[in-house]
Amino acid sequence: MGIYAFLYDSGHKQLGDFYGMPCLAQFITALLKTQKKKIYTRILEGDVILSNFAAVVSEVDSPANSHTVSFNSRRYADILFKIIESIDGFWHTTDFHTLALALPHNRTYAICLPSLDEGSAIKIDSALKSYPPYLGATYIDEGNPLLREVFVNQLICDSFIDNFVIKTLPNTVLEIVFREEIQTNFANFLTIVSKEEFYNALPPISPLSYHSEEGIKAKNKILNTEWKSHREKLAEGFYLEGRNIKFSTILPNGIPELEIDARKLTDYCLNENHKDGKHKARVFKEKLRHC
Repeated sequence: MGIYAFLYDSGHKQLGDFYGMPCLAQFITALLKTQKKKIYTRILEGDVILSNFAAVVSEVDSPANSHTVSFNSRRYADILFKIIESIDGFWHTTDFHTLALALPHNRTYAICLPSLDEGSAIKIDSALKSYPPYLGATYIDEGNPLLREVFVNQLICDSFIDNFVIKTLPNTVLEIVFREEIQTNFANFLTIVSKEEFYNALPPISPLSYHSEEGIKAKNKILNTEWKSHREKLAEGFYLEGRNIKFSTILPNGIPELEIDARKLTDYCLNENHKDGKHKARVFKEKLRHC
């Protein structure tokens, strides 16, 4: 048993604004048609959004000590490529070129079953291949904290399958899907339960008890990669220390221009013989052909 994710292109021309409903309808139909054995697992669904993992504190303001969160493109790229690399080492039917284009644009909708056998995953995947928005399925490495965060912890759970019956909370998307989009011969496979009954019977998810080889690589890559700019590090430090300080690259109102002594450039930043400025001068020379 393992974690398997089934991915869709939410920006596909065949889908509209409410892309989750038709994708979920196709998945549930494939699940119920192909199942020959009992299954007990949560049904997780939602958008795969990587930008949440690339947010950094970039500005701290006073007097309320509020902060501004910005997007770090270097961190985003590293996370994206690490996800693709991690998936590639296991069973999958996804086309990485298509997936790599869909993920950065927040166009990936996922349905994940945290406790499924590979045989069932293969059957469901086969039944979904003819659906144009479908991108494919992949095994999620249980020992990879990055993949678990993206494809398990980030998704929503308001239903689960117990044997051949899907149980869901009242007024969920799945209830609407069954009522409006799924064939009537599957109506008996859905049961609406109370919150108390739902959470008492909700299948568990095995915790992250170990780090796989790919999980260790992903963790080390994330921890050891320096993503933050000097500005971001200063702002985050001020914010964590609770300092009331304004840190911004935008000049305050009332200052029409910024004057810099020419010697600061000629004798320091562009002077290869200056003890401290020579390093900057070398960069200017290499990158801008100055000096």
